[in-house]
Amino acid sequence: MQLDRAQFAPVMDEYYALRGWDVETGWPTRERLASLDLDVHDDMVQGAKAAQARQPELPPEQPVQDHHRLDPNRIDGAAAS
Repeated sequence: MQLDRAQFAPVMDEYYALRGWDVETGWPTRERLASLDLDVHDDMVQGAKAAQARQPELPPEQPVQDHHRLDPNRIDGAAAS
C-alpha cells in the first residue's frame, strides 16, 4: 500500500498547526518556543539554513517498492502468482 501524499498533506498541516509548528518547514514557531520559555528561534532557523546550504541536492523521490509482493504467506492475498 502507498500513502497518497495529496490526501495526507492536509492532515500533516493540521497536525503542525495544532502543535504550534510552521506548516511549511515543520519547525516550531517563534510563538510556540516562547510559550515554552525557549528563546532559540533565530538560532534554530539560522542553523537550519546553514545546514541546508551545505547539503547536496536530493535525488528525485522514488515510489516505495513492495518487497513482499512475492511472499506466499502474505495475508492480504496480493501475492503474485
